[in-house]
Amino acid sequence: MGATTRRNLYYNSDQEYNPNLTVDINEYLIDTWPQLSLKQRTSVWTIAQDDEEFDYESLYEQIDDIIYELAETDKTIELPPEDEESDEDDEDDEPVIYVNVLDYLNDSWPDLTEDQKTAIKDKIMNDDDFDFEVIYELFDKYVVEYAKTVDNSIDVSCLDDDDDEDEEDEGEAA
Repeated sequence: MGATTRRNLYYNSDQEYNPNLTVDINEYLIDTWPQLSLKQRTSVWTIAQDDEEFDYESLYEQIDDIIYELAETDKTIELPPEDEESDEDDEDDEPVIYVNVLDYLNDSWPDLTEDQKTAIKDKIMNDDDFDFEVIYELFDKYVVEYAKTVDNSIDVSCLDDDDDEDEEDEGEAA
């Protein structure tokens, strides 16, 4: 008898075992949305149940949080390396732009040796004074372009003041 069969037999004979988390949508809606009628609450339940794209991710994240909490007291629980978890969290939480420095150097500076590329990458990665201002200015450029071409309700006048100051600085330097 295989492990799966033994596990299924055990779970079938244990009347208290129920591996399901249940959400009483009706009670939730009554508490949170008391203005909904029974028919409307039933519609919400039906739509949620039939929605193939219903996002269970937050439930899974909460279950993962419980596992991490339990692992603090139960040292037999093996957790994944933190690198894997933090990469997934970053992708889920915020829009992030990743720049692979070595890929860039390989594409743009093919004549550099591997040692040179590594030294340059290390210098960039360890430079506490790395200036992100150029990147932020590029983001601002996209905001202004979007405001001018798609959504003119966006007020970009604060950026015009910065541009005027830059033009004055350039004029004084000449």
